[in-house]
Amino acid sequence: MLSPGGCRPPSPSSPSPCSRSPPGWPNCRLPAGRDAPPGSFSVERAWPVLERIAGEPTPVGSAAGDAVRDHLVAELTRLGLRPEVQTGAGAHPFGGDVVAGVTENVIAVVPGADSTGRVVLAAHYDSTPTTPGASDDKASVAAILEIARALRAGPPLRNDLVLLLSDGEEPGLIGAEAFLRHPMARDGGVVVNLEGPGNAAPSSVYNVTPGGGALVGAFARAMPHPVGESAMVGAYRGTGFHSDLTVLEENGWIGIDLGLAGGRAYYHHPRDTPAALDRAALQMQGDNALAMVRELGSADLRELRQPRDEVFFTIFGVVFRYPAGLATPLAVLAALAVLALAAYTRLSARPRRAEPGTDPDGGVGAGPASGGTRPARTRAATRFGGAAPVTVPRLVAGMVAVLGVLVVVTGLSMGLWPALVALEPGYGDLVSDPYRPEPYRLGLVMMAVAVVWGAYVALRRWLNAVVLTVGVLFWLAVLGVAAALLMPGASNYGSLTALAGAAGLAGALALRRRPVLGTVVLACGVAPAVVMFSVGARSISTAIGLVMAAPAGLFYAFAALSALPLLAAVTPGGGRTPAAVPARGEAPAAVPARGGAPVQPTGVGPTTGAEGGPGVRVGRRTGGGGGGRFWRWVGVWGGPVVAGVLALVLGGVGLGSTGSGRSGPGWHIWRTCSTPTPGRPRG
Repeated sequence: MLSPGGCRPPSPSSPSPCSRSPPGWPNCRLPAGRDAPPGSFSVERAWPVLERIAGEPTPVGSAAGDAVRDHLVAELTRLGLRPEVQTGAGAHPFGGDVVAGVTENVIAVVPGADSTGRVVLAAHYDSTPTTPGASDDKASVAAILEIARALRAGPPLRNDLVLLLSDGEEPGLIGAEAFLRHPMARDGGVVVNLEGPGNAAPSSVYNVTPGGGALVGAFARAMPHPVGESAMVGAYRGTGFHSDLTVLEENGWIGIDLGLAGGRAYYHHPRDTPAALDRAALQMQGDNALAMVRELGSADLRELRQPRDEVFFTIFGVVFRYPAGLATPLAVLAALAVLALAAYTRLSARPRRAEPGTDPDGGVGAGPASGGTRPARTRAATRFGGAAPVTVPRLVAGMVAVLGVLVVVTGLSMGLWPALVALEPGYGDLVSDPYRPEPYRLGLVMMAVAVVWGAYVALRRWLNAVVLTVGVLFWLAVLGVAAALLMPGASNYGSLTALAGAAGLAGALALRRRPVLGTVVLACGVAPAVVMFSVGARSISTAIGLVMAAPAGLFYAFAALSALPLLAAVTPGGGRTPAAVPARGEAPAAVPARGGAPVQPTGVGPTTGAEGGPGVRVGRRTGGGGGGRFWRWVGVWGGPVVAGVLALVLGGVGLGSTGSGRSGPGWHIWRTCSTPTPGRPRG
C-alpha cells in the first residue's frame, strides 16, 4: 500500500513486542493445515512461499526483487500456468509530481469456460527499502499462489482470471500503470486487490469503487468472514492513501481492496517479517479472497458494471446494506422522530390541576402556603434517573450537556498518544499504533464510560436520564443528517441509531404500567447504537491506530451515552427505567432512600432537599448518619470511579506489556506475566 507521504520507520535497534490478532473477530478460524481439502485455502501450504520471498527488502529494481520475480514465475509454472514477465515503464501523477520507473510485473491467466469479462486478482511483490514487506504485500502474493492452486484443483471458472503480481507499487503505482498497456487490460474488468495495511486480523474490505453496489452484494454473499463498512470506505477515499486499484479505477475498472487491517504497528516496519505475521489473519484473508474470486468468476460481469451505491456495515459477521438513496430520507425521518419524542416527553409531563387539600406540587397534605388548588409542577419522568422534571429548558440543557461530554471524551482520547509518548519515548518511533494496543483500546472504553456515568451522576439533580437520553438522540439525528449530506456511507451511525433509540424510549415511557416489558423495549432501542458504535470504534482504532485515537474515542462516547438509560437504572438512587415512571396523574409510591431507609415521596416542589437540588423537593428519610451518607456516596459514585480506575489500570497494563524498551514503565509486569511467542521479539 502506498502511503500519502514518507514516514519515519521505527528503529530496528529498539526491541518491541509484537502484535497478535485482536480476539473476537467473527468467524476468524484457525489456520488450515496442509491436509486441508484441495479446493480450499490453506495458510500452511502458502507459508513456504511467504518465507521464501519475504526474507529481505525487495524495492523495485533491486537484485532481491529480481530473485522474488524468478521464484514467482517458477511457482506459477509448477501450477501448470504460463506466466510472463511484463517489463515496461509506468508513470503516475500525484498532485503536481509524477512518479515514473521501469517495473517487471508477473502475469498469468487462468482461462474461463465461458467468459463474460476478466477478473483480476492482484497484489504487489515489491516492498519499501526499509522492510521485508511480509504483510505489505508478500503475504497476499503467497495467498494468490495458494488461491490459484485451489482453483486449479476444481472446475474452471466461468470468467477469465488474471493473476497480477505487480512491481513498483510502493514508489508510486508504476507497475499498475504499466499493466494498463498489457493486452489483458484493454477491455477493463473487475479487480480484487489484496493489500496489507497491517499484519493481523481482520481481513477487511476497506475500499470499493464508487457505484460498486453490485460488488458489495457479491462481498455480502460470498465472503465467509465478512468485515467492512461503507463509512470506512468513505474515510479511506478521503485520505491520501492509494493502491494499484487506484490506477485501474482511473481507467474504467471496478473493484475492491481487501486487506489485513490489524497490527498497524508493522506497517512499513523493519520487523514486518513472516515471524511477526498472524497466520490466522492470513487464513482469513485467503478464505475471503478465494470466495470472492469464485463469486465474481461465476457471475455475469456485465451486470456488475451497473452503477449504484449502497450503505453497508457488518455486525458480528452479518452484512447489513441498503441503497444509498435512502440515506437522506432515513436521516430526515430520524430527526423528525427525535423531535416527536422530545415533544412526547414534554407533553406527557403537562401540568394538571391538583385536588383540593393536596400538595399543589404533587404531594399529599399541602401546607398553608399552597393556597388550595393550583397547577402542579411537571413530574412525568421525575423518578427516572433523578428528581428533576422534564421541561423545555432542561431538554435544551440536556443537549448541551451531551455535547460537552462528547467534547471531553474526544479531547481526552486526542491526548492519549502524546501522553504515551511522554511516558514511553520509544513509542515515538512507531508509525501509528503500539504492538499490543488492546489494553489501551479497552482503557478508552472505560474512560468513555467513566466520563458519561460521572456526568450523569453529577447532573441528575437537574437533568434526569430522560432529558439526557433525548439529548443523545438529538446529536445522533444531527450526525445522521450531516453524514447523509457529506458522507452518505456513514449515515447509518446517526439515522438508524436515532430511530431505534427514539422508538425504544417512547415505547418504554408508554409502557410505564408494565415496567418489565418497558425495560426490555428500552434495551432493544439502545442496543443498536451501543453495538454499532462499539464495533465502529474498534474498526476505526484498528485501521488508523492510537496515534489518532480521537475518532475512536468519539464513537466510544456515543456508545456509552446510548447506554445511559441502563447506567441510570443501575445507579443506586438513580431512579427507575422509563417503564417504571409514574404516568401523568399518578402519585409515586414510597421508595427506599439510597441509604436503605424508607422515604415518603412528597413530589416535586420549590424547596431544596438533601438529594434533590434547586427547585426539587424529595421525600423525608428516617434515620441515617454520617456513615450512611458516606456509603450512599460510595454507592452512587462507585460505578464511575471504578470505570475510571479501570481505565488507568489498563493504561498501566498497556505500558507494562508494550513498552519499547526494557527500562520502560511496567517492564517488570511484562517480564513476569508475558509468554513470548516463538519468533516474535519480546520487550
